[in-house]
Amino acid sequence: MILAMGGTADGRELVRRLTAAGHRVIVTTATEYGAQLLREHGQEQAHATRLDQAGFVEFIRRYEINTLIDATHPYADMASRTAIEACRATGCRYLRFERQAAYLDDFPGTLVRVPGYRQAAEWARDHSQGPILLTTGSKTLATFVEILGTERLVARVLPTVESLRQCHQLGLVPRQIVAMQGPFSRALNIALIEQFAIRLIVSKDSGETGGMTEKLAAAAHCSVPFLLIDRPSVDYPNRYHDMAEILETLSEVSP
Repeated sequence: MILAMGGTADGRELVRRLTAAGHRVIVTTATEYGAQLLREHGQEQAHATRLDQAGFVEFIRRYEINTLIDATHPYADMASRTAIEACRATGCRYLRFERQAAYLDDFPGTLVRVPGYRQAAEWARDHSQGPILLTTGSKTLATFVEILGTERLVARVLPTVESLRQCHQLGLVPRQIVAMQGPFSRALNIALIEQFAIRLIVSKDSGETGGMTEKLAAAAHCSVPFLLIDRPSVDYPNRYHDMAEILETLSEVSP
């Protein structure tokens, strides 16, 4: 049995390919929304659960998992570290699928890179004026509110009850919330920048799958500086950027 972690678009596609190849797959996601999307795509064995190391160990043993494929978001570093340690404790094979980072060398606009969310908020406080479009999700919103307050923020978040509740609890009002499921086209990104008179975009490096190409193109078109939070540094064993290579690696595993 294979345990696949991740409710992203990448994770869903990887699960589809694994199932089509005849592998038995069970999936865990961080949110019920991610699990729901998997079920809608025919993956009945999708569990919305956040596991600590002991929980992972118990899950691996209960379902007799022989291979864990970590296809979580590039910024879900704590989940990845926990899974790696659980695999070491159980002897389960760990494979990491990670979407390619964005290609930034030819970006014609102003690009600033910072190592974390707090550094991003501090840079925005010290070097920018006007409305800020946050595309980093609701879970990190508190850090920006703590350092910047709420007045300048426009938060683009998933259209879930949890995300909206977080926004409201932190003091954002409806006109500051864009609740939509991405990824977004270049045209829609431009429309949002113009609608809210955005003067700075804050983003993770979500790669091409996550709409980075379109987001960067919109920022350049509108001459809006782009503040990029670098991916966390994790010492992943067995990392792949190509799903076909993972399937090839699994070819010796009985479906």
